[in-house]
Amino acid sequence: MLNLLSFACRHTRLSLPFPIDVAHQQQAHLDCSEEMPSGCSHYVVCVDCGKRFGYDWHEMKVIKPNE
Repeated sequence: MLNLLSFACRHTRLSLPFPIDVAHQQQAHLDCSEEMPSGCSHYVVCVDCGKRFGYDWHEMKVIKPNE
């Protein structure tokens, strides 16, 4: 059921950026199997479906994969 919701999600409500290195140290928020874009130091999470996206801290924008 959750997969169906994530398929239709437009990812309009995103969290504040989390640093990736802190998440790895605390083993929180980030699934090790989920790959982030290279050079990403932060990520955001869709509040509705839980999908994670890389975040470019210098450009202040979300890095969404080409879907």
